[in-house]
Amino acid sequence: TKIDVHDLTEFKNAIAIDNTTIELKNDININENVEIKAKNITINGNAHRINIISNASTNNGTNTSALVVKAKNTVLSNFAVYNDTTKPGLTLYGAENAELSDIQIVGKNPDTVTDKTERSGVALDIYKTTVKLKNIKSSNSLYRDFQVRGGSTVEIKKKNDHSTGGAVHIQSIKKKDDKKDNEIKDASDYYYKGGEFEENGETKVDYFLKVEKEANTLEDILEGVQYAGTVVKLKKNIKIEPTDLPEDKKYLAIEVQRNVIIEGDGHTLDLNNLGTFVLKGKDIIVKKLKIENSREHGVNIYNSRNALLEEVEVSNSNEHGIFVNGSTVVLRDVSTFYNKDAGINITRARSLRSASHFDSVVEVEGTLTQNE
Repeated sequence: TKIDVHDLTEFKNAIAIDNTTIELKNDININENVEIKAKNITINGNAHRINIISNASTNNGTNTSALVVKAKNTVLSNFAVYNDTTKPGLTLYGAENAELSDIQIVGKNPDTVTDKTERSGVALDIYKTTVKLKNIKSSNSLYRDFQVRGGSTVEIKKKNDHSTGGAVHIQSIKKKDDKKDNEIKDASDYYYKGGEFEENGETKVDYFLKVEKEANTLEDILEGVQYAGTVVKLKKNIKIEPTDLPEDKKYLAIEVQRNVIIEGDGHTLDLNNLGTFVLKGKDIIVKKLKIENSREHGVNIYNSRNALLEEVEVSNSNEHGIFVNGSTVVLRDVSTFYNKDAGINITRARSLRSASHFDSVVEVEGTLTQNE
């Protein structure tokens, strides 16, 4: 059955009928909880919008407006969801064999809210669901674009587009009593998968869409290491010069943020006694890079979790070659040469808010070569 839909009433009637193909002919405004429960529903949005409008003002201050899929074999394509609530823009709850393609999910404009608790936290909530995703575009999420829960299976069939501003692109969340792990199938390796971590009694894994950035200059490096998911690829040796220093500063700190990959390809980063190199987030990878002439420590790994240095050579630092402070690190085929203090120094964190001390854990794989 094929049904043309022009408004919310027609939409609700159509999604109640099994084996229906729905063609949106107008934008649809949803100001209540709308659930798709009938099986074999296909919705072709024809580039129209579904607007999720808060009904808190008429519901004792509590919003219930939402679009939720709870059915088998639901296919959604070619529309945008504009979400003016703090709830997810689209929820898949116990859905089986769902397919989403060419959908845009837009949260509240952060410039229009005064308190971040009023923002849209999550674009797509996936719970106890099997789904294939193709070209899903998310923006303005505060916490996560996609959250995957309850033993769901998500297959990434085509590259997606994600929020900027710090939101996790995909987060897998497993509660202690979940009997099944979530599974994210990413055959094309679009995402950088981080390590497991515990938060609020749940086991979580963050995924960020990989974005490659070629680094031919120091400016390229400084830009690339700011954003999670960036794969910074050095194309030549790079050296800090006095003209690179910020105004009124005596040195420059290259601070690598969470979920960044640096691929040196055997090139050298010469800090020229004017710079430092600091890992300050979790799930950072540095590969095949020579780091020399640091003003302080060659590589300062500070309160970082699940860091990896692979085929990295650190030399001629003014302090320690590698300084591990309250961090968990794997050193794989690492070398330190001619550093002023120790080649590797391992210590507790001194300034974590959550605990007075956090012990460092360093695992060595392959070879470790030192000559200080």
